[in-house]
Amino acid sequence: MPNQITGREYVDVCNNYNLPYNRDSIGNTGENLTLGILGFFSIFRVFFIDGKEPIVDILIEVADEGTPYQAFAQIKSTTLLPNKQGELKASIGKDSYNAMIRRPLPTYLIAADLNKARLNIVPVFRPVQDDVKYVPVTHDLGLDDLDHLADELVRFRDDIIDYWHSVNLPMAKTSYQSLL
Repeated sequence: MPNQITGREYVDVCNNYNLPYNRDSIGNTGENLTLGILGFFSIFRVFFIDGKEPIVDILIEVADEGTPYQAFAQIKSTTLLPNKQGELKASIGKDSYNAMIRRPLPTYLIAADLNKARLNIVPVFRPVQDDVKYVPVTHDLGLDDLDHLADELVRFRDDIIDYWHSVNLPMAKTSYQSLL
C-alpha cells in the first residue's frame, strides 16, 4: 500500500465505499484531519468554533496550563492536485484573509490535502490585494514521518509563543483593572 494517494483517489475511494464527498463532507474531513494531526503529540488543544464562522474555524491553544498561548486558524480542505508550482488549492477571499489579520491572536491558514492526508500551515500576517487561490507547501505535516511531524509541531508551537512574546502580552492580564 502506498504512503500517499494521488489526486482524485480520495473521490474514487469515496465512490467505491459509497461515502459522501460533497463540499460539506470534504470540509468536515479536513477539520477531522486537522484535529488528528495537531493533537497527535498533545502539544496543542484544538477547539472548533461552532457554526459557519466565515473568518476562523478553530482556536488552537498551546497545551501548557502555565501559559496556554492561543492562535486562530482557517481550514481549507482540498481533493485537487497541487498546481505546477506545487501549491495546494486553498481558496479564501481577500476580505476574509485580511479580516484574519485583524484578529488579536496570531492567525494561520491550514490547507488540508485529503489526497495525501496531510496538512500545510501558512502564517497569515501580511494583507493581500487579491483573493488567495493557492498556498505554498512549506510546513507539511502528516502521520507518515513522526520525527518530521514532531519537529514541525514544535516549530508551530514556537511560532505561536514567539508571536505572544513579540507583542509583550503574556503578563497583560495581571495588570488589567476590570470596569465591571
